[in-house]
Amino acid sequence: MDPVDLATFSVVAEIHSGIDASRLARMDRVVQLASSALAAPLAGYGEVELYPSLADKAAIYASRIMRNHPLPVAARRIYSARTNSSAASTARCSSSVSWPACR
Repeated sequence: MDPVDLATFSVVAEIHSGIDASRLARMDRVVQLASSALAAPLAGYGEVELYPSLADKAAIYASRIMRNHPLPVAARRIYSARTNSSAASTARCSSSVSWPACR
């Protein structure tokens, strides 16, 4: 598996956040947190990989990006999407599944 580099991450982040990739690359916090998250799946000791399978690597990428949340507007964007989706939350709360947000 080829590692995801910071340039690729920045372009994908630009698509999702709406912030120019070159601007993201100049933000120290973004660079440090994204670099940390992108390096995690490659961790190991000598020749032994800590996350040998592709599924493990993908899970670590996702969990570290979510945990580090390197993008500056992620929390506001998620909050906005959550609060502006009253139709979705009404549908969830009226279904037979017991969602924690409906309690």
